[in-house]
Amino acid sequence: MGTPILAVADGTVFSVGWNTLGGNRLWLRDKDGNTFYYAHLSAYSPLAVNGLRVKAGAVLGFVGNTGDAITTPYAPPLRGPSCVLASLRLQQKRRRSL
Repeated sequence: MGTPILAVADGTVFSVGWNTLGGNRLWLRDKDGNTFYYAHLSAYSPLAVNGLRVKAGAVLGFVGNTGDAITTPYAPPLRGPSCVLASLRLQQKRRRSL
């Protein structure tokens, strides 16, 4: 198993399963509707269940190279600039509320 992958926000897990591109993958939706895609996982944690609410920092799975990443070294858990931007915006919003 690879490095644990953590939820970037409190939210609801959905679309847990396999597809040819992402391999073992899942999505997380926060209360503001931001979505985060985790793909190429080597394994899921017991929290990777459709409809389950999780807290930021909860282990959702483990870094892997499933799907179209099968011939590559382990890939990063988040894909795409929108995931990174949404995560940064969420962090900024939390800092402002402190």
